Amino acid sequence: MLDLKNITLVCVATKDVKASFRALKYSSKEIKFEKILFLSNEEDPKDELIVHKKINTFKSVAEWGEFIVFDLHRYIETDFIILIHSDGFIVNPKSWKNSFLNYDYIGAPFPIPK
Repeated sequence: MLDLKNITLVCVATKDVKASFRALKYSSKEIKFEKILFLSNEEDPKDELIVHKKINTFKSVAEWGEFIVFDLHRYIETDFIILIHSDGFIVNPKSWKNSFLNYDYIGAPFPIPK
């Protein structure tokens, strides 16, 4: 099992909450994280490996993004996070490289607006 100390696996969801919880479970089945954090607007799923914090429902993707940029840090106690979503999560933990920790962001590229 891959041991990723000082990394929190985190998912923030007020939409597709059940699928997001399944993504957390799937992403952590072959990896031991320092902490697994699930922030959602629903009741605690009561999983002994996952810390759940209840948050308010987001009214838009923009509100979700604002929360990620300005508020998520208040819930994080490790130096690094892996942020997943119901449709974007860890599927191949054997691809992990510690050099990933040298980057601020690894993920889908965003087009540069004109």
